[in-house]
Amino acid sequence: MIQVSRTIAVHRLLHRVASAPALFNRVLLCSPFFDRTMSALLVSLAVSTRRAQCGFRVITRPQAVDELRECFPGHASRWSGTFVPVDGLHAKVYLAIGRRPVDTRAIVTSANLTTAGLWENLEIGVLAAPTSDAGNKIVSEVRDFLERLVDSPRRSLTANDPRRAA
Repeated sequence: MIQVSRTIAVHRLLHRVASAPALFNRVLLCSPFFDRTMSALLVSLAVSTRRAQCGFRVITRPQAVDELRECFPGHASRWSGTFVPVDGLHAKVYLAIGRRPVDTRAIVTSANLTTAGLWENLEIGVLAAPTSDAGNKIVSEVRDFLERLVDSPRRSLTANDPRRAA
């Protein structure tokens, strides 16, 4: 399945993860910006997914990582690996990998994970589920993209960036 989505799809996905984290193996949220309201939601998601033994990562700008760490309870080492700082991040991608394929969703959108991004701004995106060949392809490519960021965050311009050509 592939469909155009509005920001309500992001809200629904996050709510589904929060209310039933045991349905998911891994959740990857990628947004350069968060606000206090969404930071509180991220804390709730991190706690509930941890209890359900579901992986949870937040990929964001280094400055946002510092702000998010302040919101999370306990010592920072408790949340080691939860935050992935990526310089120059502009992507907004939300991925919940279900324990069953039918529960998996990927959303690529223009919406930051902020109150304005989800409720006030005019934003658009694409929602994909692995229930068709095309949907499966998009979900796989989104997952690969996010996992590459987690495994090797871009800390400077990439080698294939044309701005680096001499």
